[in-house]
Amino acid sequence: MKLAIVLAAGYGSRMRPNSARVPKPLLRIGRESLLIRHLRALDVSGHTHAVVTCSYHSQTLRLLVGRLRFDYLKISFSHEGHQPLETAGGIRRVMSQYPGSPVTVVNGDILTEFPFSELGAPPVGGAHLLLVPNPPHNPLGDFCLSKSGVVSRRGTDAQALTFSGVSSFDSSALGTGDSPRLADALSPLIEAGLVTGQYCDHLWQDVGTPDAMHALNS
Repeated sequence: MKLAIVLAAGYGSRMRPNSARVPKPLLRIGRESLLIRHLRALDVSGHTHAVVTCSYHSQTLRLLVGRLRFDYLKISFSHEGHQPLETAGGIRRVMSQYPGSPVTVVNGDILTEFPFSELGAPPVGGAHLLLVPNPPHNPLGDFCLSKSGVVSRRGTDAQALTFSGVSSFDSSALGTGDSPRLADALSPLIEAGLVTGQYCDHLWQDVGTPDAMHALNS
């Protein structure tokens, strides 16, 4: 089994009023929603099972996505209750149900043409991040990527880049920690040298606000 998690449980507060009735990943860019675009890309990249996390308007999400059929990809859902578990919490919950399986993780509110089949594998006990050039809303970046492919907070031979929202995790990477935010959960792994990364030069866009969505649709 090649497992993926698509994070779609958030409230989408920055996208209001567009996200008032549907989860943000169900908003359309062109003819298809962000979520369906991700699922199709995971299907053609060889993934066999995708777990979609849900909370906000979860019934709508499950109704619409549950009707979809793919060539190879099986879809299931991880309902987080009325209060979303945040990124690390949602990932940890799914991984606890599939022990021993490395996992590809995709944020539901990004648009990208990156082929998920090209995403690198995580080191044992660690994570692998897809990094992109810094967008205008994040000019200082999130992490640095060394020439050897190791991710750090800052480094003399490293370039500051932005986390794309696409990553892969070893099954033991997040353990039983209680950090709900992914940035916090990654910190001890980075300090231990267990986070690697790669540069993405494919189309990528954070679709966090109505202005961003309107620009893409225009």
